[in-house]
Order: sequence, then C-alpha cells, then structure tokens
Amino acid sequence: NHKPISFICHGCVSNVCYLVYNNSNSIGSNYVRCFILMEKVFNKIIFLTGLVGVLFAGSALPLAAEAASLYFSPSSATHNVGDVFTVGVYVASPDKTMNAASGELVFDADVLDIISLSKAGSIFNVWVQDPSFSNGKADFEGIVLNPGFIGTSGKILGITFKAKATGKASLSFLSASVLANDGKGTNILDQKGDASFIINSGISSVQKESAPAVYGLPLAPTVQSSTHPDPEKWYSTSNANFTWMLPKDVVDVNFAVNTQSIFNPDKNRGPVDSADYKNLEDGVWYLHVKFKNANGWGPSSHVKFKIDTRPPNSMTLSFPHGNVVVDKRPVVLFNTKDSLSGIRSYEVKVGDKNYYTLLPGDVVESNPYVIPPQDPGKYSIKVIAYDRAGNTSEASGEFEIIALNPPTITSVPSHIFEGDLLKIKGKTYPMAIVVVFLENVKTKEITQETSFTNALGQFTLVWPTYMKSGSYRLNAMAIDENENKSTYTEPFLLSVQGRYLFRIGPVMVTPWILASLVALLLFFLIAGVAYYVYRFKINQSILQKRFRAMESELNALILHMSQDLLKDDKSNLKAINETIKKTEKIIKNMRKL
Repeated sequence: NHKPISFICHGCVSNVCYLVYNNSNSIGSNYVRCFILMEKVFNKIIFLTGLVGVLFAGSALPLAAEAASLYFSPSSATHNVGDVFTVGVYVASPDKTMNAASGELVFDADVLDIISLSKAGSIFNVWVQDPSFSNGKADFEGIVLNPGFIGTSGKILGITFKAKATGKASLSFLSASVLANDGKGTNILDQKGDASFIINSGISSVQKESAPAVYGLPLAPTVQSSTHPDPEKWYSTSNANFTWMLPKDVVDVNFAVNTQSIFNPDKNRGPVDSADYKNLEDGVWYLHVKFKNANGWGPSSHVKFKIDTRPPNSMTLSFPHGNVVVDKRPVVLFNTKDSLSGIRSYEVKVGDKNYYTLLPGDVVESNPYVIPPQDPGKYSIKVIAYDRAGNTSEASGEFEIIALNPPTITSVPSHIFEGDLLKIKGKTYPMAIVVVFLENVKTKEITQETSFTNALGQFTLVWPTYMKSGSYRLNAMAIDENENKSTYTEPFLLSVQGRYLFRIGPVMVTPWILASLVALLLFFLIAGVAYYVYRFKINQSILQKRFRAMESELNALILHMSQDLLKDDKSNLKAINETIKKTEKIIKNMRKL
C-alpha cells in the first residue's frame, strides 16, 4: 500500500515517507507526517497535488487482509516412552507478506517434556524475546525484517520433545498472531493448527493373524524381546532374543526369522517359549511365531526388529571459507549420512568447552554449519555423528580466528591538567564500535568508554568525566559491524597535572601550593602572636612582683621616717635625709618600671 505514497514523494523523501508510513499506528498520522516532510521540499502546488493523490490512495486501501495460518509439522506421529523427537512450528502466508508473529502453545506435560527450543533455520531475523518454555507451555515472538515473508512453509521454531509416559499428547496454540507487513500491524492470522501424538509403552507390538475362534485354535502369540523391544527403533546388537507365554494346551511351536513381513513358518520346534539368534546381518527382520494345540495350528505373529551395527559414513571437517578467518562465526561442513538407520544427532565440541547436541535438522537443512561466536585465537573442533542405533563416526579439525587490525589513534594528548576534557581521535573500520580503556597506573583501576565510527571509519571520543591528577595508560580496540574484535593498540601514556596559577622559574604554583603557602604563613603569624602574648604575660608578672617589693620597701621607709620625725632630736636629721634619698631612689626605680 506504500506505492501511491512513493509515487508522490520523490528522491530521498520517498524513503523517509515510506518509513514513517510503515512504522506508524494510524493512517491519518502517516499522511500528516509524510506531508510535513514533503512541504519542506516541494512548493505549495506540488504539496496540494500530493495530498489529492494520497487521499485517492487511502480510498484504495483494501478492506480485508489475506489469511495466514500457523501449524505444526509433523502434526501426528506415534512414539514410545523415552523417544526424543522434534516438531516444527511453521507459518503459511501465501498471499500477504507478513513481518511478525507470536504465539503461546500448550501441550500435555504429563506425557511430554520439552528438551530444547531451536531457532536454527528460522525465518525470524529479530527475536523480541527468546523462545521459552515451562509447565506445559512454550511461547515465541519474533520479527521478519523487510521485505518480510510470503509463502506456505516459513519455519519459526523447532521444538524437541521427550516422551515420558504413555497416552495421547496434544499440541495446540493457546493464543497467537501473525502481523502483516502493511505498516499497520494487521493481524492476518486465520487458522491455528494443532498436533496429536500417541505414546506407547515401548513393548513390541506385533502383527497378528486372526482365525475363527470356533475352531478352538490357539491365538497368535504375544512376543516380547529383551534385545529389540521397540519394532520401530534401530538397535546396534546383531543378537536377538524373543520370549512368549506358552499356553498349557500348546503342544508345538513353529517360528522362523527372515526379511519378509508376512511368512508362514513350517519348521516344528516343540513346545518352547523363546528363540535366540546370533550374528544377524544389518537390516529389517521379522520373527514369525505360531502355536499348535490339539485342534491344529493357530495364526502367526509377525514381529519386526531392526539391526544396524555399522557406524555412519566416514566424516571429514572442511571450512569453505578457510580455517583461518576473521569472522568470529566460522563456517564448517561436517554433514554425513547413514545409509541404514539414518543420522540421529551430532555432538560438537569447540576448544575446551563442553559438548553440545545438534539435531539433524539443525545441520542437514542448514549445512554449512555456523559455529557459535568465538574470541580470536586457535581452536580445535570435534564432531561425533550418532545414527539411530547409537553407532558413531567422528571427525576433528582446527581453525583460527584472526583478530582485526587495531584502531589507529591519530590524536591523543600526552598530558592535560585537572579540569580539562580528554579528547581522542582515531580511525578504524567503517560503522564500527571503538572501546577505549583508561587505566590508573597507581591504583590499577580501569574505566572504559565507547565511540562509533562514521562511514569513513573516523571517530572522536570526548571523555565524559574529569580525571584526577596522576599517570594513566590508554589503549583501544575495535568491534566491526559483524561483531568481530580487533587486537589492542599499543598503550599511550597520559599525565594529568594539577592546574597552576603562575610559574616561578621551574616551579608551577598551583592553587593547592598557594593555599598551602598561605596556610603556612598564617600558622607562623598566629604562632608569633601567641609567643608575644605569652612573653608579655610573663614579663608583666615579673614586673608586678618587683613593683610590689618596691612598694613594700617604700612603705617601710616612710614608716621609719615618720617615726624619726616624731622625735624632736636634731641628731636624727641625718638619718631622715638618708631615708629621703632612699625613698627618691625607690620612686625613680618605680618610674622606670
């Protein structure tokens, strides 16, 4: 439905309008947003012409969307307890392009267990959330990027079940949706399929011929096998053992083993209740057993059993892109075949990691196989192929992932001052991520920041925080658009210095140094004042003591002189004069103090 709009919009504007149209939730908002952009480019006449065209296009929008369906494949099968089998979830949208689907499915948890969910071979490019399962439920939600999907067998998901109990297990959608790629997210889901599986106990079922009961002939034997209990499974043993219950009236037993599904054995064995065969060849075999009583021979039971003692075909590993690659997801070919029972699964081990299992559909249908992401380095890989009888064939190889070239740092300062922003420039691969690491040499603390390169591979990173003074070690690495990593650049040394106010010769006076000097001067000033006050108080105390002593001496002289004056004796005149002189001397000393 975007073609009329693309017809009106010209040049690069058509792409913008197309995106607006396809990512908006309402038709009206699409038209308005598109023409806001158009009005900036075209004149009013072209704009009005475009408006008429869009209104015409809107009137031509379809009233109903074509139908889509979700279904399971296979939708029915018979298995035995312990069997592991895979069911695919598919979408069919033959007439309308879809670009998203979601669903919640339910199954009988008493009969089945989910072992794993596989996204291998899915049409989804983006998963809104990874598929998950629990308590008899599983859900998925994903997106198919433009141009979307149209067809009848779009694989969404692979579900691997294990049969854990006998019964009939159903598989159905509890809720689901399939959205059209029409810009409006129209749900075009019309039909939700279901599936049904019968789980047997694993005891051999047999083909039994019927005979009229009126003749009194024995019934067809019920046969069990300790070596080949399931007629539909393959076994790696060439020795087969079978037993049956022998009724009391049976006088003879006739049995034979061959590759014919229906056969009438004619060799009498006597009233035996078991049969053993050694060293049978590989292939599909049948045991034929019948009983005889007094009335004659009864119908036969025909028991199928399968033998496969040969391993899968020899397998070699090859790397179509070479075993030395830059891509962290190297591609390897290890597909093989088993001409008899078929391949059941693969076990893969990369490096020193644990083995993981791949089902045939994960490899055969999508061969070559893409190894999970690995970091640069040399790796060994070992693959073991299992056929359905448990026989194995293995192969091993080696591959190496080479790191990308490191970024080129074109501009980085050798030193900055506290408070300055660190600015780094460089060049590497286009549309890549550059990770810059900054390590404090003293504390060993490492911080990192990221930047993105442009189409020319250039980048500029401004460190978002101020750094404290000290020595730092800086290096960087790149991650390209395919998530491949580069090696690290050689480290750059960076010195962060405290900012200074002025320079005295080779000495830079920073605010901290100036503050320290002022604090030191204040300290000495306060200490000097305190010392002066201290000395002043000591001297004051000494002077007070001397003054009091002089005062006491003066008082004593005055008292002595007054006593001499009271005596009316001229002989005391000399003593009085001496006392006066002493008094004058004391007063003079007191003035000095």
